[in-house]
Amino acid sequence: MILTFSKERFKYSYKAGIKKHSFRDDPTNRWKAGMSIQMWLHNPRNYNSHPDIHCFSDKEHCVSVQLVHFDPYHQVLTVFRGVKEGKEVWDKISDVEQVAINDGFDSTRMFWYWFDKEKTMKCIHWTDLKY
Repeated sequence: MILTFSKERFKYSYKAGIKKHSFRDDPTNRWKAGMSIQMWLHNPRNYNSHPDIHCFSDKEHCVSVQLVHFDPYHQVLTVFRGVKEGKEVWDKISDVEQVAINDGFDSTRMFWYWFDKEKTMKCIHWTDLKY
């Protein structure tokens, strides 16, 4: 499956081993553990949109997928743990700064600037890391 990145910093943080996952909208539940991942700088489906479109890795596989809720107004991240007694269980992620670094950002300020709307997204992991 193709995973596109719009900024070169994400490519370099991935290549340096810093970026360990990526957050994505996935309304049709396409992302599943075991899928191969092709990482692209810019979208190859829009080949006229940027002169530097290229695949920089095709060696990764999706290890796991987690649902994460972003609340930028309170700067809170929560992760879905499952259903217990018929109710969804969500836990607050205590170290948002580490999440930001693991996603290729230099600071939580940059992270919250990028994820500036309240929403639930998938965290696509290509390492054994989980929140």
